[in-house]
Amino acid sequence: MQQDYTHSLFEAISDSAVLIDKTGRIIDWNPGATTLFGYPKKEVLGRSLNLVYQQSIPFVKFFQESPQQKKWVAETPFTRKNGIKGVCKTSISLIIPNPNNKAVALVIHQNISLAKNTENELRQAYEKISHQLNEHLEVFYINNALLIKNLAAREQITFSLVG
Repeated sequence: MQQDYTHSLFEAISDSAVLIDKTGRIIDWNPGATTLFGYPKKEVLGRSLNLVYQQSIPFVKFFQESPQQKKWVAETPFTRKNGIKGVCKTSISLIIPNPNNKAVALVIHQNISLAKNTENELRQAYEKISHQLNEHLEVFYINNALLIKNLAAREQITFSLVG
């Protein structure tokens, strides 16, 4: 009964949830993972989770180093089955032991692609506005210098006519 309840919770997670063994091979894959990465569960079971990442993650090293920290979080670029690229916040939590007395890890992926795209668009808009502001300020300073020069010339002319 406990295991049915646990598996139901795993399946109900809306984000991508993946269970991996200590080599990074996929033990379980929830519907959120299928939605995010585009691979059905039957295609990924037994394969390395690095299948979806744009760079290889050293899962064996995580299992060796993580008993002390038990959690790893990073932004990871991924590629969906259809080739579309994105970015997710990946959290790996060590779970020791599972019912078979083997170390496993729960990997949660939250798709942050939209946030990253928005961040990049905002950075580009900021750079464009900063560039335009600098151009306008440069013109303002040039015009201001010309006005000061013009006023000084007028004062000089006025003093020479009066004097």
